[in-house]
Amino acid sequence: MKAIPLVRASVILPAVQFLDRIGAPTERLMQRVNLSSGILRDPEALIPLSQCLALGEVAARSEGLENLGVLVSQQTQFSNIGAFGALACRSLTLHDLLHKILKLHKAFNSGEEIWLTEENDYSDPKWIMRKSHR
Repeated sequence: MKAIPLVRASVILPAVQFLDRIGAPTERLMQRVNLSSGILRDPEALIPLSQCLALGEVAARSEGLENLGVLVSQQTQFSNIGAFGALACRSLTLHDLLHKILKLHKAFNSGEEIWLTEENDYSDPKWIMRKSHR
């Protein structure tokens, strides 16, 4: 049996709040993708990643917003995405932040793998965070 990728309910909270602000029929949109609005009462609850992605697609199409994800992310603080965001925001350095994200990411989203890769072009070495979807 294939595993179902899960994410914390807090991942959709910023999008739902944005949709509410612009007057979208948020509850109806959530029902179309089989998500209960009650799930938002527990931001740490696990929900299928596919339903979150479907909500984004349905909402963007319904509201005529090609760039819904960009609009939501511009108005979202990292600390507003539940315990994961709150813990990450307590990082003292960028190094600390990246390593917290690497360590905690699986508890927030089981549908992606992330890792750091060092790229050396000898004039400007840099670290790049990479991800893959399952």
